[in-house]
Amino acid sequence: MSLDLWVWLYLLCCVGAANLPWLSTRLLGIWDTPTGDKGIWMCLLEWLLLALLTGAFGFFLEWRSSGALHPKSGEFYVILLLLFGVFAVPGFIYRQVYLPFMARRAAAPASPGDSAEVPGADAADVSAEDGGAGQAKPGS
Repeated sequence: MSLDLWVWLYLLCCVGAANLPWLSTRLLGIWDTPTGDKGIWMCLLEWLLLALLTGAFGFFLEWRSSGALHPKSGEFYVILLLLFGVFAVPGFIYRQVYLPFMARRAAAPASPGDSAEVPGADAADVSAEDGGAGQAKPGS
């Protein structure tokens, strides 16, 4: 396998690992939690652990491909952690924004105004001058 393919596979692995805590209710995708759901702190701890594991896997791939580990400064590790955070954004938004929104939407009673009508076009706004073609008055 070429080095380019290994880099793309590693990035795909990082994206999957960064989103795993947010997309699964199991610890590391394997073990059930005692309460059946993970809190945000458990997800953050799991995310940090997976960031460290994928970083270690990256070091292994570097050592395997070049035979040595190249020196890195502190900026490298900060950028690595922040990039892992960027990779986790879709899973975080799914768990912390989308799922609660859908739960509130399912629990909310249907109001009479929730029909598939065109917004801003009431039956009173239809002009009799157009022959009942269903055109709304300008400015309504």
